[in-house]
Amino acid sequence: MTDHLDRVFVAVAFKGGDEVVEKVTQELNDRLDGFGHSYEIMAHKPPAIFTPEELENRFVDLYMAAQEYLEKYTKKFGVKLQLDPRLLYIATISAFDDIARYKAYHLERPYFERSDAVKRSAYLTKWLTKIGAFQTRFDLEDIGLEEVLKPENLRATTALANISFAIKVSLIHLTLECRRNKVALSPDAEFQLSYDLLFRRVNEDALLSKFQKVMDFALGNDVVITD
Repeated sequence: MTDHLDRVFVAVAFKGGDEVVEKVTQELNDRLDGFGHSYEIMAHKPPAIFTPEELENRFVDLYMAAQEYLEKYTKKFGVKLQLDPRLLYIATISAFDDIARYKAYHLERPYFERSDAVKRSAYLTKWLTKIGAFQTRFDLEDIGLEEVLKPENLRATTALANISFAIKVSLIHLTLECRRNKVALSPDAEFQLSYDLLFRRVNEDALLSKFQKVMDFALGNDVVITD
């Protein structure tokens, strides 16, 4: 079996249990010696669906988007955001771990077939809001505590900054898959989704449903039929 990276997977079944694993591994190494270091033997578990290189690329893409978001958010709301790359990396790995488990369970060829934008959006939103790579810093000497606590500035909190970023990342994924110039939520719809993520228990199943509806609307699919 091969995947989208043209990796070849060979399953080897043998009797004897753990006591013969070392012997079988040594024999495989002897037989595959001509392949140099271009192979990997894994006992008791299948190879990872996402390679370290793929995960690194996903993180770099997300980091670049986060840096752009940081600049725009700071300029728009007059607050200083701090981005912790370590937390962003944890969120990336956690999201794609979930995606890998989903693919392994639901897809017939998980190493070959890509997850769709709805799945990526749901799991990225889950972990970006849960981990919270952005932290806000208010300079109270410049704007004062009363200014920070105004209702119109409540959006400029750590939680909402991370929620807003997660939604924007998800909409980028949906836009690319829909092949539209732009897929965006109306202000009311984005407010409702942000409110749900902030105050309600919204798990990945709920997010899958929500983003599927967004995708259906973007593609012009029938969602609600009235007489």
